[in-house]
Amino acid sequence: MKVILSINGYLNQFFEQSHYELALDEGATLADLLIAVDRRFGASLPKSIWSHEKKMFRGPISISVDSNKTSDPALPLKDGQRVSLSRFLIGG
Repeated sequence: MKVILSINGYLNQFFEQSHYELALDEGATLADLLIAVDRRFGASLPKSIWSHEKKMFRGPISISVDSNKTSDPALPLKDGQRVSLSRFLIGG
């Protein structure tokens, strides 16, 4: 199955493109996607936004699956879903 990874705003500086199509096994979860992100991009991501040990984003990074924010690594993904990454903004 394929999932579309969308990189937004501040995070664009750490990626060459704003959209990627990632191939995952059927039945993959958000945790599986994060492992794929680590394999493909982890070495180039700074420690301020990526935990190389835990294979997950850190700090004020928001993950949305089909426009619904989530942090549940067990969330099952479906073919064609869009997973968006953006920096959570604080302030008024």
